[in-house]
Amino acid sequence: MLAVTLLSFASHAGALDLATYTPILPPYGVSKLGFAGPNASGTIVRAHRENFNAHGFDVVTFYVGDRQSQEPLSIVGFWKDDRESLYLTRFGGADCVLHDFRILISRDGKPALIVVADRTVGGTYMGEQLVSLSSMR
Repeated sequence: MLAVTLLSFASHAGALDLATYTPILPPYGVSKLGFAGPNASGTIVRAHRENFNAHGFDVVTFYVGDRQSQEPLSIVGFWKDDRESLYLTRFGGADCVLHDFRILISRDGKPALIVVADRTVGGTYMGEQLVSLSSMR
């Protein structure tokens, strides 16, 4: 299983105090979460895609909207290495998770953060491997 303890995380502004953030993995279905800021609504949709083997995966999409407007929701894109994705995934095998993420919601009104964890398979799914952490913007 992919188990990650976040002890510190560096941002462009320097070290980040993670004690002021709450890590969240959204539940399946439609969730309203406070990741979009005080004047915007935040909606997250998490669904499972079964592959009919041990390697099904979850797809998670994020939407924001203006609380005062009748405009439609806008989908949130995520950027990594100059590539955009309109969703995040969570996947692994029957006995481990290889790719996961958490939304870090600030209790101080700061912007939410996404931390992504990736683990290589190595010789087997069950063998110990390093987990790399990255952020998404």
